[in-house]
Amino acid sequence: MARIRSPSHRIKDQSTESQSLKTHRLQLREAHKTDLADLHQLFSSCEVMRYWACPTHTSIDQTKEYLDGMIASSTNGNLEFVIVLPAPMPLGPSSTIVSKEKIIGTAGIWDEATGEIELMLHSDYWAQGYMTEVLTTLIPILWQKGMQKLVADVDPRNNASIKVLNRFGFVETHRKKKTFETDIGWCNSVYLELWRPRRL
Repeated sequence: MARIRSPSHRIKDQSTESQSLKTHRLQLREAHKTDLADLHQLFSSCEVMRYWACPTHTSIDQTKEYLDGMIASSTNGNLEFVIVLPAPMPLGPSSTIVSKEKIIGTAGIWDEATGEIELMLHSDYWAQGYMTEVLTTLIPILWQKGMQKLVADVDPRNNASIKVLNRFGFVETHRKKKTFETDIGWCNSVYLELWRPRRL
């Protein structure tokens, strides 16, 4: 989805309130240390990371460093969230199936100063309407929290992400060449933005 540069998070103010949001099928919440294994599945997937702004993670320590920065950030649970697929309900009182929630992506603002949005979704959940569901809930919350503009930096080849963002009113502003070097070589960028509606 939309790409993220190297994190430049501000350290979280202890007074910053985290928030948990619910969509029809998902939950958006702050990142926890216990999310490491699920997040590493995302960051170590060549398919998920194809159009990301950094190479695929080859060690869990790389993911831990990213997660630690996210947890320490003022945006964690405030403007930036992990996407949680809740554990399925037991089939009945006699069911012995034990399941747990799963982190299937991230979404939100990683840089409050620029309004750049970060979106990532596990490839097992692509083309099922999950990111549309997330943005339907998330974007109004970001306006309520005072964001004036959202910016997305997307690889021009990432048609699925561009299509989703266009659906919500993001429009292209400009393009640049060779903005990131990843597993697939040098990548270009198309920049899109969405302004806060005036009626709000």
